Amino acid sequence: MAKGRRRRGEGVSERERIAAELEWAKYGKKWDIIGGIFNGLIRWGGIVACCYCLYLMIDALAGKTTAADIVLKAITDLKLDERILYLLTGGTTLWAIRERKLRKKTIKHITAQKKELEEHIDPNRTSSNLTETGDTHPEDEP
Repeated sequence: MAKGRRRRGEGVSERERIAAELEWAKYGKKWDIIGGIFNGLIRWGGIVACCYCLYLMIDALAGKTTAADIVLKAITDLKLDERILYLLTGGTTLWAIRERKLRKKTIKHITAQKKELEEHIDPNRTSSNLTETGDTHPEDEP
């Protein structure tokens, strides 16, 4: 071994090693705290900036008739809000029905693979008596 070079861990007492680890932990924690402060400043600063911009927009439009006011009156006069409500309700209902069909199809596919693997591992395994789509067996329903 060359002079002046130590092997890793050689010549360093346990106390010195622990002290060095504590120094690194303090250093890391200090930067973690500083990063958290900047993170909070950026987040809350952005929220404050958005609120201030919103305030400036409202202040600029206060007391003035604008195109936005005319469009808003037209929408409320035509009762478009009810039509939009029906459209959204119908759309989400259709989406939920389609999602349920896809979920049952996926469960059916996965169940077949799972059953095959379970039979391969343990042929004496008993079934949970669920249907292939994951529903409760009709005989078990109250």
